[in-house]
Amino acid sequence: MAAGSLAKVCASFANAIKLLTKQIGIDERLVLKLKNELATLQSQPKPDAAAISAKQEELKKAQEKLGSDRGELEAFQNEFDANCR
Repeated sequence: MAAGSLAKVCASFANAIKLLTKQIGIDERLVLKLKNELATLQSQPKPDAAAISAKQEELKKAQEKLGSDRGELEAFQNEFDANCR
C-alpha cells in the first residue's frame, strides 16, 4: 500500500476510534441512568411490573449496544496498532 493511502487509512481509523470512544461514554451514561431509573421503579411501595419490564428491556438493549460499541472499538484499535504505529 502506498504511503499516502496508508496515511488516509490510518486517519480513518483514528477518527473512528475517536468517535467510538465518545459514543461509548454516551452509552455508559445511558446505562447508568437506566439502572438508576430501574432501581427507583423497583423500590416503589407498589412496583409497576409493566414499567419495570419495559425499563429492563430498555436497559438490556443499551447494554448490548455498549458491548457492541466496545467490541468495535477494540477491533479498530487493533487494526490501528497493527498497521499505523
